[in-house]
Amino acid sequence: MKSPSPNPEGQNDFVVIRPGNHLDHFTTPEFRKALREVAGSGRVIVDLTEVSCADSEGIGALAGAVHRSRDCGDRVVVACRRPSLLRILSMSRIDSAVPVVPSVEEAATLVRSGYGGDHAFR
Repeated sequence: MKSPSPNPEGQNDFVVIRPGNHLDHFTTPEFRKALREVAGSGRVIVDLTEVSCADSEGIGALAGAVHRSRDCGDRVVVACRRPSLLRILSMSRIDSAVPVVPSVEEAATLVRSGYGGDHAFR
């Protein structure tokens, strides 16, 4: 798990959370901690582009963090391009709560724009 970091362009207008290669029972506690640390920061990107596998605990942590961050008024975007994870994000309805895009660059554009649309837990 990489620590929360400023965006890749070095500007401090959003924070990127990168869980690493796995989002599972072993990495979820650190992932949860990092997500709690950035809740309320305004703009958050969760970069899942390097995640090769995730279990229910990891996805549950992501869903909880998305909900918590949105309650704090944060703009949250998830970057993910792996088809198996995209299916999980759809089945868990995370993609209904926040935008899911294929790259951090696209996520940065969205999070900066103050995206609109109907992204809310139903």
